[in-house]
Amino acid sequence: MQYISAQHTRFAIRMKRSALPMTWWGVSGLEGVLVRPYNSRRSTGPTIVQLTRTRCFAFLTVVFLLPSPIFAAQPTLTQSEEEELVYAAVLVDSPRALQLPNFGLDPSGPDKWDPAFDFYQALDDADPDGSAVFGTYAVNRSTGDVWNGIMCSEYKSARLRKLQSRFRKRLGLSPADYSRLRVPGPLCGPGTSN
Repeated sequence: MQYISAQHTRFAIRMKRSALPMTWWGVSGLEGVLVRPYNSRRSTGPTIVQLTRTRCFAFLTVVFLLPSPIFAAQPTLTQSEEEELVYAAVLVDSPRALQLPNFGLDPSGPDKWDPAFDFYQALDDADPDGSAVFGTYAVNRSTGDVWNGIMCSEYKSARLRKLQSRFRKRLGLSPADYSRLRVPGPLCGPGTSN
C-alpha cells in the first residue's frame, strides 16, 4: 500500500494515496488517515482516525452554517418606520405640503453610491402632466438619521429625535453602536459641512 507522509511538529500523518482527490487537505482527503506521534517508537500502536465524507460534511455544516453573533446582520428600519421619519422631516422642511390632498412619498430604495441610505421623494401628484417635488430625503436604515438627499444637511427636530429614539431602542442600538454606525449623509464629501 502506498502512503504519502507529511511531517508536522508533533505528528507524522500518513494518508493513502487513493484518499487524496486533488489536494492533500481536501474533505475526502480526510478518509483513512493514520496518525502516530512524531518520532516516537515507544507508542503501543498507531491511532487510526477515520472520518467518512458524511461526518466531514456534518462537521463542516455545523461549523460554517450555524448562526454566529459575529456574522449576524445588523437589524434595520422597516419601510413604514422610514416613512414616519420622512414625514417628520417634511414637517421641518415644508409643513404645508402635508396638507395637500395628493401628497405622497415615492420610495426609490438604496442608491448604488450610498448603500446605507434609502431615498424618498416627497411629491404632490395633483397635476396629470407631472408632479411637484417638495424634497428628496435619505434615511440611514441602520441609525434612523434623515438627511437631505441633494445637499449635505441633516434634518433635526424634537419629533424626529423622539421617533429616532424609539426606533433605535427597537433595533437595540446603544450609543456606542450608534456612533459606530453613523455615517455622513449623501453628498457629504470632503469640504462640505452639515
